[in-house]
Amino acid sequence: MLPETPLLSIPKIGIGTFQLKDEQVVHNVLHSALSIGVRLIDTAQCYRNEDYISRSLSKLLPEFSISRSDVTIVSKLDPKNQGTEKARAAVEKTLDCFGGYVDVMLIHWPGVSKMKSDDPLVRERRKESWRVLEEFKENGKIGLIGVSNYTLYHLQDLMKYCRVKPNVLQNEFHPRYQEKDILSFCQQNNNFHGLFSFWSKQIVIR
Repeated sequence: MLPETPLLSIPKIGIGTFQLKDEQVVHNVLHSALSIGVRLIDTAQCYRNEDYISRSLSKLLPEFSISRSDVTIVSKLDPKNQGTEKARAAVEKTLDCFGGYVDVMLIHWPGVSKMKSDDPLVRERRKESWRVLEEFKENGKIGLIGVSNYTLYHLQDLMKYCRVKPNVLQNEFHPRYQEKDILSFCQQNNNFHGLFSFWSKQIVIR
């Protein structure tokens, strides 16, 4: 088990792996990224490449004389895995891929696959999933927990029932697309910081 990931240690720039579905391509992308100093790798269960990333890192970390603690791994819960039992099993699988510890784990989407957004059960599944992330964080298997693609409504709702405040928000945010209400909300809430997507990069907003 690695020590808890301090928020301030999250690299400001990382590499995303969306749509990288070939293992050799994943290896080549990570090789290039690590060679220029990138130390944050963003993936997700629905990208279907967590195992490729894990196997590539097992080869690349020794090559670059990097330890696992030097690299921040971000993954996200698949919308189809919302709810207590599914979320717990899915997070365990992600943890197994990365040696029993993930630096940052997010709920990928506030919705649930194959359910309408206005279905009351969606909120309940979302709440259950958050409880699972809190559980893994409290057990020391996840460093930081958070959400992705949440609207202001979803964030405000989350704050009503969370035991552990979300550390990280990952949303699209760049000069041509700015959700300033969400940015303001993050800045106004203690211990709630934003990790926003900037095209293919990641930046931390404090």
